[in-house]
Amino acid sequence: MITSNNAKPGASPWRAIGPKSPLRFVEAFIREPLTVGSFWPSSRALSQAVVDSCDFKPDGTVVELGPGTGAFTEPLLQRLDQRGRLLALEISATNIGLLRRRFPRCRVIHDSAENLASHLDGGKADCIISGLAWGNMLPAAQDQIFDAMLNSLAPDGQFVAFGYIHAVWYPTTLRFRRHLFSCFRRVETTPIIWQNLPPAFVYRCWRKEDWWRGSNRRPNISAQNLVRVASDEGQKAYCDLSRKNTPKRTASDHNRTIGVDNN
Repeated sequence: MITSNNAKPGASPWRAIGPKSPLRFVEAFIREPLTVGSFWPSSRALSQAVVDSCDFKPDGTVVELGPGTGAFTEPLLQRLDQRGRLLALEISATNIGLLRRRFPRCRVIHDSAENLASHLDGGKADCIISGLAWGNMLPAAQDQIFDAMLNSLAPDGQFVAFGYIHAVWYPTTLRFRRHLFSCFRRVETTPIIWQNLPPAFVYRCWRKEDWWRGSNRRPNISAQNLVRVASDEGQKAYCDLSRKNTPKRTASDHNRTIGVDNN
């Protein structure tokens, strides 16, 4: 157990941990294992892959769901100028104070991601980045948060998330992927990022298939990047958030899953 010579009797030993120490993440994982998806913070390599996957203008509205200790928050703020805004929704009481101290430019909100729309002042997000543990969620919670994300995303917006390779075949992870295929015109994954603990990869999802038009960036599609396009039924309309009018998926649609490149 970590203690400090200057700690007061009865004080929590976690207070002696520095604000940027990875042990802050360990503390959050121990306290809230169902809401914190990993016992170690995201590596610089994963953070770079996530931020590089994002397409938004410097004056855009960007949302981060589950920022943790801020591994993605800092590089996201660097890409936004003073006209842009970053909203970060964090449910962990352990992390919320740390985030507010570290990132005064970011609007840090202590709330669940399912309430995202109420914090956008009637607007929509150009890009939503998720640090949430989708594979740890019960189906009802997964649906509520996924629908809240879709309802808050601009018609030409982008959704970026990451997953851990060890959880790739979890039933809840497969369920999350089916949601991605049903609700986005294009879904792409990066190669595995082995420099992360545990190894991870990034999902890049676009509502419009021609997302790169008018942008300086072109889609990075190669043999190393798996690309799948949603079914014709999914291309005709975005997901009905009530799930009542969602197009029925064929057997082939249900069997289609995202592969992960191992290079």
